[in-house]
Amino acid sequence: MLYSPQQWWRLLSTKSSPISSAAFLLLHLHLQNHRSSAAFHLHQYCTSSSAASPMGKNTKSSSSAAAVPAHPKDEAYLTTTIPKRIALFESIQQQLQIQRLSLSNEPIKITLLDGSVKEGKKWSTTPFDVVKEISKSLASNALISQVDGALWDMARPLEGDCELKLFTFESDEGRDTFWHSSAHILGESLEQTYGCKLCIGPCTTRGEGFYYDAFYGDLGLNEDHFKKIEDAAKKAVSEKQPFERIEVTRDQALEIFSDNQFKVKFYKNK
Repeated sequence: MLYSPQQWWRLLSTKSSPISSAAFLLLHLHLQNHRSSAAFHLHQYCTSSSAASPMGKNTKSSSSAAAVPAHPKDEAYLTTTIPKRIALFESIQQQLQIQRLSLSNEPIKITLLDGSVKEGKKWSTTPFDVVKEISKSLASNALISQVDGALWDMARPLEGDCELKLFTFESDEGRDTFWHSSAHILGESLEQTYGCKLCIGPCTTRGEGFYYDAFYGDLGLNEDHFKKIEDAAKKAVSEKQPFERIEVTRDQALEIFSDNQFKVKFYKNK
């Protein structure tokens, strides 16, 4: 699973970002039986009072939100699943950190796209450490790197001498990473808001956006639910939650998601 660097959220607040204070986040839900594919699409518009609504005449007033029928969150699922998942994640993460401490931090050479060479330490220096020395602006906007041709998280330690490339949102690699990270935010929002069971949630065809497939039981989502889901996503963004990466075996992944039959099926087929 590919995650974006911990600094991804900075792009959300920059004026040059595709997601700025003048951006409207519209959530489209495609209903099919009891499964829903939720996809975010961005629509830029002016937030001044004189601006026309991007949704036209069909825009619902704020009073319509009060008419949303109550749908209880699956608290039983969340109170048993989330703590267990976090505990397993932190246990595996701690084991990996202990293993990393035993590895040699010998000097390495990092070759950049312009041919310049930076020095670093094996299993310690990250792409973000390198880019901070180059440019503060680039450090704020770099979303993903490439190490010897393989995509590499910005916060992932380098493992030896390598060639390093950096990608911002202006690149396909950067957009894919940004939308993939956004899908995880959507997944958290759907899970925390309704206790739904997540399936898959990648970015879509390059440049278009992202979605998260999830099982909602007998809940039929519609436009009246958008604000609650969007508010939960905004809350996650405002908390600047870090994306943390661990490598797991198939058995570990199955244990982490043992309460979710969709994830279990996915990992068994990997």
